[in-house]
Amino acid sequence: MKKLIVLAVEILEDGVGRAYAEAIEHSSAIELGAFLTKYVSSEAEVVSDKWKGYTPLKKEFKNLKQVASEDGKNFKELHIHIMNIKGWLRGIHHHCSKDRMQNYLDEYHFRYNRRSNMDTIFDVLIRKMVNCK
Repeated sequence: MKKLIVLAVEILEDGVGRAYAEAIEHSSAIELGAFLTKYVSSEAEVVSDKWKGYTPLKKEFKNLKQVASEDGKNFKELHIHIMNIKGWLRGIHHHCSKDRMQNYLDEYHFRYNRRSNMDTIFDVLIRKMVNCK
């Protein structure tokens, strides 16, 4: 059974920065707008595909530009990210129930968004354990 996911990646000069994903019920402007409002500044340059659900969001996100996906060619980094998530889910979890999908996405993106801090995670954990009463 397919699950509907909305996903955003931050494109930096030297690659991909942070990424966020949420399981959604409908690809409506209401759900897409709630996701963007939660994770993206209204001043940010946002590029989406031409899905009609994004069109009403141009009122709040003035720098939202819609371009044709052209089978993913215009969203290379996003599609690589999607393939990495799918590979991780299939390799680790094998099956993802709809009820747990958001938990899987949260875990993946928690790790992904901290990938440059891997050398400090252990130190932070030890510090927190030592300082705990």
